[in-house]
Formats: sequence, C-alpha cells, structure tokens
Amino acid sequence: KHLENEQKARGGCPADWAWIVPPISGSLTPVFHQEMVNYVLSPAFRYQP
Repeated sequence: KHLENEQKARGGCPADWAWIVPPISGSLTPVFHQEMVNYVLSPAFRYQP
C-alpha cells in the first residue's frame, strides 16, 4: 500500500533493495521482484559533524 501511494504522489519510492529484502528466503517476499531506485530526497535532515 505504501509503495502504491508513493508511486501516485511522487512517481516512485526511494529504497535500498539490499536493506529491504532479507538475506534468507528473500525471493519469497513480495518486494523481491520490485525494482527500487535508491535516491536522496531534498530538502532533508542530514547529519553535520
């Protein structure tokens, strides 16, 4: 549902596929076959040393 809402509102949902899909039995999860693009939205809260 979240991915559908983001697709309608923003045209995509930034996500790191390697962090979302579990290392064991990952192909059994519904997000395994979804393409995800990892990009940064701005403005954003970032750490400043």
